[in-house]
Amino acid sequence: MPTTSDPTPPPAPAHDFTAREVWRFGPVRRLLLSNFALYAGVSLQATALLKQAFDLTGNESDIGFIGLAEFLPAMLLVLVTGSVADRFPRKVVALCASIALAVYALGEPTSVGPLFVIAFVYGIARAFQAPAIRSMPPMVAPEGGLPRTIALFSATWTAAVIIGPAASGFLYAVDPWVAYGGSSVLILVGWLGLLRLRFVRQPPPPDPDERPTVHSAMEGLRFIRRTPVLFAAISLDLFA
Repeated sequence: MPTTSDPTPPPAPAHDFTAREVWRFGPVRRLLLSNFALYAGVSLQATALLKQAFDLTGNESDIGFIGLAEFLPAMLLVLVTGSVADRFPRKVVALCASIALAVYALGEPTSVGPLFVIAFVYGIARAFQAPAIRSMPPMVAPEGGLPRTIALFSATWTAAVIIGPAASGFLYAVDPWVAYGGSSVLILVGWLGLLRLRFVRQPPPPDPDERPTVHSAMEGLRFIRRTPVLFAAISLDLFA
């Protein structure tokens, strides 16, 4: 009479990490702290830039034009920045993008004209910086801890863009250079954290024979169009 072999035991379920356990994981904690410092400094500096433009001219429309100068690079380079983040080390891209911000933070502009140029360069830096840093959580999360890591990453980013402008008001009231100096310190702390960041896993390297094309750049948009749930989530996030 044939004997039946024991069925293969099911794989052990992945450990469900808590937020505290994920925070204790060194690479995740370093990324979260670096992300907070970097974006707090960036938002602090952006707020000081807008306030100084208004102080120099007293014209509210200049604030809108500076905001437009910051937004245009992200819109014009949207098909390029993702490919750069895929093909170059993410830490290098993020650090190089932040250098332009810190260099400006060390200066004291006296007329509104240069502010528009600086805002445009600032927008270019942010356009390349954002996809490079936002792609890092999967590379530092422990096995099974990616959802918690992404949640904490979003929380620290939200806290940074709230605390940065609030701190900018207090520091700018002392003196504009104090606000710019504070943003430089925060950005520098973010640099150092990213420089020491250790990736748990690396993304697969791109094919060296594959050249970036418009078709590959548009693939993300086509994927969103084919995925209604993702499109709805992004739309809701934008409106929020």
